[in-house]
Amino acid sequence: MNTPKKLHRLQAWLYLIAGIVAPIILLIPSGGSEGGITAAWIVGGIFLALSASHWYRFKKTPEDAILYDISKQPPAEQINVSKRVIWIVGILGPALSYWIYHDLMTLETGAEQSVIVWAPVAMLYDNFGFWPAVLCWPLLCLVIIGASFFRIAKAKSMLMSEVNENAE
Repeated sequence: MNTPKKLHRLQAWLYLIAGIVAPIILLIPSGGSEGGITAAWIVGGIFLALSASHWYRFKKTPEDAILYDISKQPPAEQINVSKRVIWIVGILGPALSYWIYHDLMTLETGAEQSVIVWAPVAMLYDNFGFWPAVLCWPLLCLVIIGASFFRIAKAKSMLMSEVNENAE
C-alpha cells in the first residue's frame, strides 16, 4: 500500500537522481561555458535541495500516516481545496503555456536548433505539429479546472442535502 512515507522516499530518490543527471545534461551541450556551468549548478542545487527536503519529510512522517483523499473530506474542505486548485492551475497554466509556445516558436522560426520541453509536448510536436503541442497544456488545465468545478458542485449538493436533512 502506498503511504506518504513511501512517497517521500521515492520523491527523495528521484530528486537525488535528477540532481545528478540534470547538470550533466546541461553541461554536455554547453561545452563547459560559464553560463552552462552556472545553470548546471543552479539546477543541480535546486534538485538536491528538493531531495533533502523530501528526506527530511521521510524521516518526520509517521509509519501509519495515510494519503490525503479529497473525497473523504467534509464538503466545505472539498470546496476550499478545489478552489485552491482552480487558482493555482489558472495562474500557472497560462504561464507554462506561454513558455511552451515561446520555446517551440523559437524552434519553428529557426532561432534555436533544439529546445527542451516536457516529453508529452515533444511527442505531440514530433507527431502532430506545432499547435497540438502548444495547446496540450491549456487543454490539460481546462480538464483539471473542469474536474474541480465538478467537485465543487458535488460538494455543494452534499451541503444542501445536509441542510435539508437538518431542516426536517
